Amino acid sequence: MGSRLTPRFCPGCRVNRRCPGGAHVQFQLKRDAGAFNFEGWFKDGNGSGHFIFAPDRSFAAQLNAQGFGSPSDEAIGFRLP
Repeated sequence: MGSRLTPRFCPGCRVNRRCPGGAHVQFQLKRDAGAFNFEGWFKDGNGSGHFIFAPDRSFAAQLNAQGFGSPSDEAIGFRLP
């Protein structure tokens, strides 16, 4: 199972498609709710890896102030672009 991210969704992700041996990459995807910190491997235009979600606590406070309640960290980071 996987998801596709286009380069516009991951600024800072520099993948050299001509690198025949592949490349280790790290990049961050920032959104209002927080940041996804990715680490993985790219080769021949394909990649795999892991991510950690770092929630922005002020986002939950803003939702709460607007009457939406205070969501959990899991609920905030549930949806990728």
